[in-house]
Amino acid sequence: MVSFLLSKHALTPAIPPAPPEIVVCETGGSLAHLLSRYLQDARVTAVPDLAEALVQAANLRAQAVVVNTIVTAELLAQLESAIALPEGIPVMVCSVPGAPDAAGSLGVADYLVKPVAREMLLAVLDKLGMDGKKLLVADDDEDALRLFYRMLTSADRGYRVLTAPDGRQAWAMLRDERPDVLLTDLVMPEMDGFELLAAKNADPALAGIPAVVLSARDPHGQPIVCKAFAVTSQGGLSLAQLIAAITTLSKVSVPAFPAGDPASPAARQPPQGRSPSARG
Repeated sequence: MVSFLLSKHALTPAIPPAPPEIVVCETGGSLAHLLSRYLQDARVTAVPDLAEALVQAANLRAQAVVVNTIVTAELLAQLESAIALPEGIPVMVCSVPGAPDAAGSLGVADYLVKPVAREMLLAVLDKLGMDGKKLLVADDDEDALRLFYRMLTSADRGYRVLTAPDGRQAWAMLRDERPDVLLTDLVMPEMDGFELLAAKNADPALAGIPAVVLSARDPHGQPIVCKAFAVTSQGGLSLAQLIAAITTLSKVSVPAFPAGDPASPAARQPPQGRSPSARG
């Protein structure tokens, strides 16, 4: 007979560590949305007021406060001179554009990031006055295409819904069917959403058709949309913290080049053992 001796400590379930808390201060919700998508192991709390965000951070013992503002320099100066920062919690300042900025750059009526809620989609169409109108949905994801079709046909708004599984078919249907609105993904085979929108806007007969982007990609088609980033903390940063911050940021801010890309720094270096002027 084999017997096992278990201590009472072995039977005590391990308590998982609490997820990190991040408080986001912004009015539009674009940064909080991105952080919630990409930092799935963190809890993100969105607060529109800076003073309230700092109080929330102290109460939650947050890992950081992130402020999304277009006036990064002014906000940083305000934080350093006039506002008491929570002890031991860094405040990060950045500028992340939201969907309205991306919509303007693409020349579309709106930019919705998947997964798209039915209420949000219908609200955009209501704003465009699309009841009883003909809608064209372009998406290479069959499941997404079926989902959007069900959302629209079950809305009891009299929509006539056309679907296209790629950009090239959507372009043909735009010219043949002349829908009242185009709803398109950005990443598609044959002809992507960027090319489809550019072709539509270049055609005088189609340019007036409003378009709405339905994409899993972040605004501007990339996960990094911030031009400036600053960090401040009560009492400043120690030398070790400063070195760690510089090292980390320098690593993540270097662009990643595909292998063989002639623009990469490695591709611009002369072969070892030969000078740039050497002749073979």
